[in-house]
Amino acid sequence: MSALLLRPTGMLFAVIAIAAPAGGQSFEQLTAALQPPSGAKSALSGTSFFIGKGGELLTSDHVVRDCLRIDIVSDTISQRPAQILAREDRWDLAVLRAEGDTPVPLALGEAPPDDGPLRVAGYPLGGDLLRASVTPVRLANGEINARMPGKVNAQFILVFSGAIQPGDSGAPILDARGLVVGVTKGTLSDPDKIEEMFGTRFEHMLISPAPPVIAAFLGPIDPGRGGATTEQTETTIRKAIVRTLCWR
Repeated sequence: MSALLLRPTGMLFAVIAIAAPAGGQSFEQLTAALQPPSGAKSALSGTSFFIGKGGELLTSDHVVRDCLRIDIVSDTISQRPAQILAREDRWDLAVLRAEGDTPVPLALGEAPPDDGPLRVAGYPLGGDLLRASVTPVRLANGEINARMPGKVNAQFILVFSGAIQPGDSGAPILDARGLVVGVTKGTLSDPDKIEEMFGTRFEHMLISPAPPVIAAFLGPIDPGRGGATTEQTETTIRKAIVRTLCWR
């Protein structure tokens, strides 16, 4: 699991071993303004992002599993609860809905080329507390299939190399235009195991459902994605990505 575990400290909920950037808001300041639900003893922190103009968000299912309450928050969105609309355990996907003003949602793209610039934008361990951090990644499907033909089918699974951190679960994987080409599902950081499984050696490997899988999951839900646009800017991308708390 790539979500980040938070534990209670007195009346506040504090991150274990997270360092806020110099000059940034401390987690104690952040949590002082957050109101956990009655009975909550801990929380998981992951990432979700807006995909519909009606307040719908996409994330990984494991980020929002067995929650007393789900909250989203960022530097442009005050703490607000979110409810689960749909989930798919097989592909580790979930759609949430949060009331209130909705930023411009992100749009779904197509499977990227092997050499295209890609990035994960989420809330990793050690990143900014209220603003998504960016980590570059590289598509590895072609390299894997060159060594083990047919090992990964880009219609279903995309495999990336890159140093993803706990807290990035549910984060969008974006192409150069800011289109969503994947959702961070899980990582493997054992080079020997990666080489055994995929025939090539990487320090870190990230797995995501492919765009056709994501589109098929979202299709029946029809979250009103007419608000999404392919004309993304860095500002609209950042505003669409939020920290997601699963209180337990």
